[in-house]
Amino acid sequence: MEHLEHRLSTALILAVAALLIATPTSAFEGSTNRSGVTITGNQITTTGGINSYSDDQTGGSSCYSVPRKEGVESWMPEGLEPGSILVSVYCDGAFVGNRWVAPGNVVDVDAEARRLVEQWVATVPVPEVAIGSAPPGETITGFETWFWVEGYRGNAIAELLDAFGHPVEVRIEPATVRWDFGDGDAAASPPSPRRGFGAAYPQRSDVTHVFEDRSTSDTAPDGAYQVTVAFDLVPRYRVDEGPWEALPAIPVSTSDPLVVREIQAVITEQ
Repeated sequence: MEHLEHRLSTALILAVAALLIATPTSAFEGSTNRSGVTITGNQITTTGGINSYSDDQTGGSSCYSVPRKEGVESWMPEGLEPGSILVSVYCDGAFVGNRWVAPGNVVDVDAEARRLVEQWVATVPVPEVAIGSAPPGETITGFETWFWVEGYRGNAIAELLDAFGHPVEVRIEPATVRWDFGDGDAAASPPSPRRGFGAAYPQRSDVTHVFEDRSTSDTAPDGAYQVTVAFDLVPRYRVDEGPWEALPAIPVSTSDPLVVREIQAVITEQ
């Protein structure tokens, strides 16, 4: 009889051990730590692609989480909110354990920042630009004509937004300014306060062009070249002074006609 009881006890211990080995450790942790202490107030905050983790035990430690994706549905304890995710938590470089986090406690700052920036950019009016020239409206071949952009001087548009308490800096700045003078000759200039956008008369503009051929003809005595200026406004933003992220560029362009005449010397008899 004593021998039988010993065999039964041994079998029971082996059965429990087999169950423990076959069951994933994460299923026992759930919302508790290894000591069975309930973990509350946990949260994952995603900024700069990094999943920061915090709960009532990690405190101010430097913690981050890595989602566990394969086969975790079968590990989920009863009573957890649907959509909860399982993550492995590391604090100060050391593995702490696996934690279940409710969907409402996953704060994606990156996604919220982009949404806010896109929403704000959509409200920024695109500048209405025009082309200024000296001489205005009409020039002659062989003469240096000055050009500039009216309605926008290339200044950056800036705003500061807030995404879940994280500062989001936004800037909209021009990219390369492209000039097409309509006669087959084009010029591109890097943007700066006095280059690319030119300077209005009487200042001397650094956007100049000398037309070699007239735009008029015998059949079109008032024919004109179409002078075009184009540039992109590029929105960028960053969260917590992190790396800048760019959004799709906003194209800006305008065209104006410019008549180019030719002056010929005429020799007359005295």
